[in-house]
Amino acid sequence: MPRAVSIVWNLKTYGLRNGARWLGRAVSYRLWLHLTVPGRRERLFDKLHNADTEGYLSEEELALPKGSIHYAPVRPRRLHAAICKLLINPSEFTFIDVGCGKGRALLLAEELGFARIVGVEYSQELSAAARRNAPSAEVLNIDAAIYRFPAEPSVVFLYNPFWSPTIDIVAENLNRSLKDSSRELYVVYLNPFCESVFLCQSNLELLCRSENDFALFRSRPR
Repeated sequence: MPRAVSIVWNLKTYGLRNGARWLGRAVSYRLWLHLTVPGRRERLFDKLHNADTEGYLSEEELALPKGSIHYAPVRPRRLHAAICKLLINPSEFTFIDVGCGKGRALLLAEELGFARIVGVEYSQELSAAARRNAPSAEVLNIDAAIYRFPAEPSVVFLYNPFWSPTIDIVAENLNRSLKDSSRELYVVYLNPFCESVFLCQSNLELLCRSENDFALFRSRPR
């Protein structure tokens, strides 16, 4: 079952101590989801948006390359909270979801008013779903390692989509893009297991972090 698989995966990935912390946060979230009005609204996200973004799909089911991570949708509350910490006007930025899955974050970016919305997804099945769920977004069915970041102010979003070596290549490509075209750019990284990859990029600096929850980066001013 998806939830059981998710718990096992998180315990293996986080380890016992951090796994217990994750489990406590998950239980608190479930209580909020079912016992509050905002929680029930989030639980009904797909119904309210006429979309199909819920569910769990393993790497094997999606035929993803080694180093990829299973599909599970981002929780709206988490993404909204992280974006709010950037203190930006979304209408002045392009939103780029690297590993966009079924497109839930793309829908949320549209609600937040981003000027342009782009999804990058390796899986044909998931990218097709993202196009159906977020028709106003530009969804690219390509390997994130070969994606070229546009030279425009952007918010790059990652919901822990993959491990090394792909995450290293994506971070290096982003850093090179900033070197070639200096601009205001932010990285919103939820479940930042590979945070160190971004910390060592010369054109990025850490804005703030919350342990095992998110890490936010911004382009270094020149």
